Amino acid sequence: MKHLPKYHPHPRLPPEWLHWQIIERDTVLKHAGLVHGADMLEVGCGPQAISTIPLALSVGERGKVVALDLGRWAVFEN
Repeated sequence: MKHLPKYHPHPRLPPEWLHWQIIERDTVLKHAGLVHGADMLEVGCGPQAISTIPLALSVGERGKVVALDLGRWAVFEN
């Protein structure tokens, strides 16, 4: 079984770019009217889960987020 390669951000990106991207999405989702306990399907989540983490925080422990991204499965192809 292949292991996922270690993530290395693009060298021109500042080290804290992922942190700021997550904060930006969290701010947007606060205005989306999501309900605690809701079930969410995130299509095209990407490998860094930039929106998945804020979505999970928005729906809380009783909610569920299913994050789907076809691109990540290419790592497992023979």
